[in-house]
Amino acid sequence: MEEKMKKIILLYLMLVSCSIFSKDNINITIPSNTTDMYLYKDLEKGEYQGVYIDIFADVLKNKNISINLDGEDSDVVLRTIETLDGKRVYDYFDTPMIYRVGVVVNKNSTLSNLGNVKNLKVAYIPNQHGLKEFKERYNNLNLEKIEVKNLDEGLEKLSEGEVDAFIAQDWYDKNSGETNYKLLENIRYNEQIAIKKNLKNIHKEIEETMDTIEGDSFQKLLSKNRIEFYKYLLKDTPSYEKVKESYKTIKVKLGKDKFMLPFYYEQKGIYQGLTVNITKELEQIIGVPFVFIKNGEYDMEGIAIENSEGKSKINYTKPYYEMKLSVANRKSDGFIQNISDLDKAKILVLKGDYSYTYLKNILKNSQIIEVESYEEGLEKLLSQDGEYLVGYFNILTGVISNNFLDDKIKVAGILNDSFGVSFGISKEQKELSNLIETILESFTVDKTVIDNNLLKNSIVTQNYKLILKISIPVVIFIFILIILIVKSEKNRKKAEELSFSLIEVLEMANQLNDEDTGDHVKRLGMYSTLLSEKANVPTESRENIKRFSSLHDIGKVAIPSEILKKPSKLTKDEFNKVKEHVNIGYDLVKKLKLGKVAENIVRYHHEKWDGSGYPLGLKGENIPLEARIVAVVDVYDALRQKKFHRGALSHLEALTMIENEKGKSFDPELVDIFVANNKEFEKIYEENKESLDLATEFYSAIKNNK
Repeated sequence: MEEKMKKIILLYLMLVSCSIFSKDNINITIPSNTTDMYLYKDLEKGEYQGVYIDIFADVLKNKNISINLDGEDSDVVLRTIETLDGKRVYDYFDTPMIYRVGVVVNKNSTLSNLGNVKNLKVAYIPNQHGLKEFKERYNNLNLEKIEVKNLDEGLEKLSEGEVDAFIAQDWYDKNSGETNYKLLENIRYNEQIAIKKNLKNIHKEIEETMDTIEGDSFQKLLSKNRIEFYKYLLKDTPSYEKVKESYKTIKVKLGKDKFMLPFYYEQKGIYQGLTVNITKELEQIIGVPFVFIKNGEYDMEGIAIENSEGKSKINYTKPYYEMKLSVANRKSDGFIQNISDLDKAKILVLKGDYSYTYLKNILKNSQIIEVESYEEGLEKLLSQDGEYLVGYFNILTGVISNNFLDDKIKVAGILNDSFGVSFGISKEQKELSNLIETILESFTVDKTVIDNNLLKNSIVTQNYKLILKISIPVVIFIFILIILIVKSEKNRKKAEELSFSLIEVLEMANQLNDEDTGDHVKRLGMYSTLLSEKANVPTESRENIKRFSSLHDIGKVAIPSEILKKPSKLTKDEFNKVKEHVNIGYDLVKKLKLGKVAENIVRYHHEKWDGSGYPLGLKGENIPLEARIVAVVDVYDALRQKKFHRGALSHLEALTMIENEKGKSFDPELVDIFVANNKEFEKIYEENKESLDLATEFYSAIKNNK
């Protein structure tokens, strides 16, 4: 019996041993000085938590993990960067975690760049990102390194001339309002993970995990861990408890404009945007409701610019965004090259904004007028009650765009100085200020992952003026036609069919999300008329070509604007989406019963003489003449215009490209006619640049088809 028991125990030990040693044993090293939402040890639970742990939860599962601080000869090193020595042992993988290394000098320093410097005495903080990265980037630079304990000691040695430069992590984020020093370099890095080259399985798992990280899911992961970390960190602190006791709500002041992107925008009484999203996280961490206001008393300012005058009364958090001042004026006015161009001018600025003080101290003999909102400033520009509106570039461009004033007002120049955007809290509200400042340490000017929904500068919203311009005439047209046709009893069915088809057109037009440049469609009618005349097209057909050429790209109303306006080359799928516009447009004009000429122009103007076009690959004279005519002049005018991906071509350059496509894209006979009369086409372009919108041409073509 005893012998049998020994065998059972031995078997059990063997099974336990196998289960233990079947697991991978991984030794992980982390820096000792990093405790933040990305990686920290929860002392209550006795385990590591944070973004890194969540990302690699599946990789670490079923493995024996040992975590060491600043250890050597580790299998995996977190929160590191690639080094020349390390490359012999490790493979490195970028993570989405971003930081910057700042090279700071005195404001009067003669150093302008490090390209020609051979020797440099630098101060640095040990165990912080900075020195190692700097040495790797400037490996030919002879460095004399001076170790300092903290930021204050580094700046003190810089002020006293003991060092030439101070190397500090995330300098701008923490010192945007500093005026005694200047930032010589601001080098961006991604934190990396180092994995021993011989650990192929782990190597593969981590690589696959990093490849599958998506922006949206990672943003949610950041938000989740930020909330959990600061709840853990701030719990039981005096400021945390005091704020929860003292505030029923925390009032956050926003601007008076409806759109102030990327910070906030309001739709149907609901706020969204970058500042709003940060505030929502603050609300979850602190446990007190945050409310947004535009007037009256407030507890904190959501979009605050740190300045020396305000610092006596206001605590500014670390900036969470960065902007440059810009200048807007009317389209017909000129551009500015320098801040001095605003001297002796009538300047509009936002009331209470730091730009008022900034401009007042710099400009000479200028009249500075405060406005309640950017929208009021735009109105004063248009009414000529001001010559320039000065504001922050990101906000100003968004307000212009979302008020549909791009055709009347432009950004005329961008000034050099950058300004950090912070939360501003009165120094009298000490506990709230301490709390918000602590939490905002985790928000950086460089977003960890670019979130297009937060940082976009225009709202995907309807241009209601344009919609009304299209819909009202079409609705009137529907009723007039129905009344006329219904008068004849025998055509009642035709009236019903027409009414339904026109209503469908109206519904599709209401989805319009991109305005055509208008001047293009106007010139196209003139080009088409000229080319039709020179080609001896019969008068009736010529009139129809003139009338309906403006509708050639009407199908683009259903193509997403982010594709139509994409500044880089389209993907295959995106191009296929664009190609759909000819069939969409064909369906539109067919429903309107505009006739064969309109249908042929819209459907076939992208067919090519050699059969390589779309949508049907028609060849030669199988392509309707009206479509061949529009194809030539459409391409000519498009070449003359500046596009998102290229500049405008001269008349001669465009003419050469048209000639090169003779017998390929275009009817050879039509190209010869175009070339022979090219000066007349050039004249049309040069004399007809005024703006005209697609809606006007669309309605005109329908109205005249009687």
